[in-house]
Amino acid sequence: VDPGYALTVAQLRGDALLALDLVDDARDVYASLSGDAESRTVRDLGLGECALAREKAQDALVAFGAALEGTADRYYQAEAHAGLVRAFVEAGKVDLAERHYEILRDEYSDRADALARAGGALGR
Repeated sequence: VDPGYALTVAQLRGDALLALDLVDDARDVYASLSGDAESRTVRDLGLGECALAREKAQDALVAFGAALEGTADRYYQAEAHAGLVRAFVEAGKVDLAERHYEILRDEYSDRADALARAGGALGR
């Protein structure tokens, strides 16, 4: 099986489980991802989303931070910044959320979906 295909299927499965509020099952799918840098980044982004779904802001901050540090891909970087905004808001650290929102707005303005999610967390 093509590793890229397997990663896409795992990511879609995790996203679907999370959308169905099957957070523990989604977390298991994301946690199983390892291997190349892209798989680890997808894992960290997914684990961050699961942590937010469980209202565990600190765990989300760790996961989204790891995703940001682990990738040079602009798509994933924007996703990580959007996740950090949401996690910082959840943690009550709005000043840090604003800082990541500004980075997202200034450096990833082409990512309207990530900006919308981050802006929504800030009440914009």
